[in-house]
Amino acid sequence: MMVQKHVWIAAGVLVLLVGAFFVTRDKPPTQVDSALVLEAPTTLGRLEWERPGDDRVVLESRESGWWLTSPVEAPLSRQVGDEVEWAFGQTLKSDDLRFEMSDDRTFGLAEDEAVNVAIFGAGQSDPTTRLRIGEEIQVPGTGVARTFAQVEGKEKIYRLQAALGDLVRRRVDDLRSRSIVSLGDEELRSVQWSHVDGHLLKIEPAADSSETRWKLASPQVEMALDAASVGRFVNTLSRLNARDFVDEGDAQLEALDFDAPAVTVTLETGSKQAELQVVRQGEGDQAKLYVRRAGDGQVFEVAGSARTALLARMLDVKDRAVMPIASDAMTSIELAGDDRVRLVKDEGGQWTMARPAGVEVDQDEASAMASWLGALRAERWVEDVEEREAGLSPGQRSSVRVSAADGEEVLYLGASVDDLSGGRYARVASSPAIFVLPESALRRLTQDADAFAAPSDG
Repeated sequence: MMVQKHVWIAAGVLVLLVGAFFVTRDKPPTQVDSALVLEAPTTLGRLEWERPGDDRVVLESRESGWWLTSPVEAPLSRQVGDEVEWAFGQTLKSDDLRFEMSDDRTFGLAEDEAVNVAIFGAGQSDPTTRLRIGEEIQVPGTGVARTFAQVEGKEKIYRLQAALGDLVRRRVDDLRSRSIVSLGDEELRSVQWSHVDGHLLKIEPAADSSETRWKLASPQVEMALDAASVGRFVNTLSRLNARDFVDEGDAQLEALDFDAPAVTVTLETGSKQAELQVVRQGEGDQAKLYVRRAGDGQVFEVAGSARTALLARMLDVKDRAVMPIASDAMTSIELAGDDRVRLVKDEGGQWTMARPAGVEVDQDEASAMASWLGALRAERWVEDVEEREAGLSPGQRSSVRVSAADGEEVLYLGASVDDLSGGRYARVASSPAIFVLPESALRRLTQDADAFAAPSDG
């Protein structure tokens, strides 16, 4: 009897559980006679949608591509434009299931949930289709995503491709093109930086026969350019993207003084010109950069990584090679360490150590030093630093002497750079320009005799 009682209790619990399942589960979908088919306009011209509590969004097709015209006017990104055409520019077809709304299952189509979408043909003032877009689901067992939708004024609920729902629920800023400069496929003819302090820098492509791609056009002085830096700056500017947007009505816009920009950057091709006014807000590494594009006046915040390209001055593009004597022309090298090591190369190309005496030289080490010294490059050029401040006045500095058959160059080493970048101030005797060398270069320029000693046989 006790066993039979337990069986009846278990059976009762099972009945209750099964009943609860049928009461609480979603009403199953119903087969419909045919899928929903909505033909696209012959040419898609405009889309409008409105999310509960948000501004109305309007997209418009123009000759130059898709544009956002409300709540702000701005071009769409090329990818989003393609998604618009793919999602709304072709026939919309549902699967063969329909659903019924209930108090506890709205499919994201309740008045305070649904996105109302209107689809317009080109040149049409009335929409060809009005839809209500609901929530997105994953179809069980398939991994396929769908979004619930209703044709306005109809009760039936269908499942359409998920791309529709994904597109109309994005933030407006995620629809917009972040490209700031658009010059097409034409080659650049010039890049110019005009600074508020009067500093002017302009570069142009070099002649086809030149070994370098760019040359200095203004100011008209003889100065070799650093190919790597110039190439990096040009690439950054021609592909400049927005980190964020600053639109009319934004409080941030009032704080930006574009009447006196820090620099105006102009990029020109044969038929196009892009002009960017740059404003810096804040100091040091925490400063933010904002750019206003001429023509449409759109303002963008840009990433700090674009700072040097946007604010470039002459010393930023100057060739960073600092040793005018080629390594194979060097006949002697005198270092700045305590040993004051002096290496001398004879007519046969063999290196010996003139100071300190009595050290047999490792030829590979001496040749490597000459090669490294001939290719020595500044970490960066600096301006507005006096010789005394840089530790480069007589009595403060140490020196490295390099001789060749036709002359001598002296590399002066000064004080440590007093900022987080580190390094050591330096200059060569033949030029007043001050630059910074990395600390690793200083260590090599002050090596002692042991660094060049040939290995002992023992």
